Amino acid sequence: MNKGKDLLYHYYDESTGPFHNLSDLPPQVAEQSLNDLRHQNKGYASQRSEDYHDIRREFQLINLTLRYKFGMTSR
Repeated sequence: MNKGKDLLYHYYDESTGPFHNLSDLPPQVAEQSLNDLRHQNKGYASQRSEDYHDIRREFQLINLTLRYKFGMTSR
């Protein structure tokens, strides 16, 4: 059996590897991680705007609000 060798990723960037969810990190750590990527000019994430996390959190709040409103639960 192939334990963990063949994985499917939602997003994969050859220069940085598989997707890691910055939203799972505390805000300051997530911002520092993104700044590190920007400084290294590495991968697609390095091109994101300075207000990326603010916009992302706004959309996450809208998403959660609508899911609650329509009685949906998370996976």
